Amino acid sequence: MFGTVVGFALLALVLSLWVGFLKWSNKRNAKHVTVNAAMYKEAKRASYVAEKSSDVAEKSSDATSPSVSYPKPLPLLHPNAQNFEEYCTEWCHWLGYLDAVKTQNTRDGGIDIRASNMIAQVKFYAHPVGVAPVRELNGVKDVGQEALFFALNGFTAEARKFASEVGIQLISVRPVEGTIDVLL
Repeated sequence: MFGTVVGFALLALVLSLWVGFLKWSNKRNAKHVTVNAAMYKEAKRASYVAEKSSDVAEKSSDATSPSVSYPKPLPLLHPNAQNFEEYCTEWCHWLGYLDAVKTQNTRDGGIDIRASNMIAQVKFYAHPVGVAPVRELNGVKDVGQEALFFALNGFTAEARKFASEVGIQLISVRPVEGTIDVLL
């Protein structure tokens, strides 16, 4: 009987040591992955800066397939109005607007994302965006400045028609799928 108790005690000790090792190992691997992801992002940014400084060519007119940019944003599983704007900022980076930043939540003049040569509006509506917000974006756009409009549930036919007439790029975002549809 005494041998059985000692055997179970040793088995419990070995198992607890093994579980402790596995927990330690998983934490160590998780930190390693985070560092690698940060290093990857920094390397992509550095390669873009190096390419742009050595090659001062005009930006390609095909903004949906940039030659060098940020990695494609990952799916956003629980979108809300706040994180949707941040998510659309990541899409701006992927589209080649590397200096794009999300503006303040108040007093932004209707602009949610701003870059040196681009402004963007973001709408987290449960229905398609109508023509009025697209007209408002056109009203604050400077001459020669690009304008993007991101929407969760697309745009009405009237909004698409007006945007094509004035040169505003409409982008329908599917955050859970991690995709966008650039409407022409």
